[in-house]
Amino acid sequence: MPEKAPASAGNGVPPGNPDYHHVPVMMDEVLSYLDCRPGGTYVDCTLGGSGHARAVLEQIGPGGRLIGIDRDTAALRNAET
Repeated sequence: MPEKAPASAGNGVPPGNPDYHHVPVMMDEVLSYLDCRPGGTYVDCTLGGSGHARAVLEQIGPGGRLIGIDRDTAALRNAET
């Protein structure tokens, strides 16, 4: 299977590029519905620009666990930074 083309921020700039900028949408609603708790385990199956993932990590603290999944390898590399 061919590798998927890199995701973009809507402007054609792939994750990992210094010009890449991701703006997560509905952040308050997502965090409200997830009801993240310190020490909890959460899965983000569309890691993308990792905006929601970073917000979840802030709420679950160092004892929590976030599992990030994305088919786009550029998005995964971006999330590691």
